[in-house]
Amino acid sequence: MAFSVCIISNVINSTLIKVIDSYRSVSDDIQVGFNGLLAADVADFALHHPGINTHLLTWKGYGPTKNELVARAAHDWVLSIDSDEIASPELQRSLSALTFKDINTVYCLQLVHRIGSERIRYGTFGETKELKRRLYNRKAVSWDTERVHEALIFPRQVHFETLDGILYHHTAESTAVIRAKNRKYALLSAENMLEKGKKYGLLKPYFSGLNAFMKQYVFKKGFLDGIIGFRLARESALYAWWKYRFLEQLRQRSFH
Repeated sequence: MAFSVCIISNVINSTLIKVIDSYRSVSDDIQVGFNGLLAADVADFALHHPGINTHLLTWKGYGPTKNELVARAAHDWVLSIDSDEIASPELQRSLSALTFKDINTVYCLQLVHRIGSERIRYGTFGETKELKRRLYNRKAVSWDTERVHEALIFPRQVHFETLDGILYHHTAESTAVIRAKNRKYALLSAENMLEKGKKYGLLKPYFSGLNAFMKQYVFKKGFLDGIIGFRLARESALYAWWKYRFLEQLRQRSFH
């Protein structure tokens, strides 16, 4: 049985092209949902990349936007991929060999992070067995409605299987790019917390930042990656701190 590949992206770049090309041999239905781009740019992309189903979607948050794209897929089985995740040749072979039987089965892919040309081996980014639950049947599974850090909602009788091969996550070209992304994600997290009435103590932002740094750099041995390990731990600490700073700013605005 066939499956669709669904990719959400707010950019058109060489990495996205590599991502798409890594799935052309395993799926006859590749859906790319763009957001935050001009309609003319999306139309130009579609013109120069035939065989790809492109859509310009209104951004509703990660979970809802992914669900909207999945609803447009040609097949019930869906592989949800980020715009910077490339399938290794071994993973491509595993995907090609799949025979789907139970709609309650969810397939997991092993993720490996890269920053520029460097493979991250330690810290949160370098966990040796980080599995992403990405291939599922839309009749049984869907994304939640979180603005950021979205997750799949599974049926009670779900069964997980892990595929051979690697999903290479080209996280960023540099830690500067990661910092820019983290600011955006921190603001989205703050909006989530505001909606849920999240409360915190005066020292929470600082303890949260310190805890994020220690987890990344010490407990998960990020220091073994050298200078890049330190920089990644620093960015994790900033992200944790920003969430609460942005939450406070949002609260102040809501009172005016």
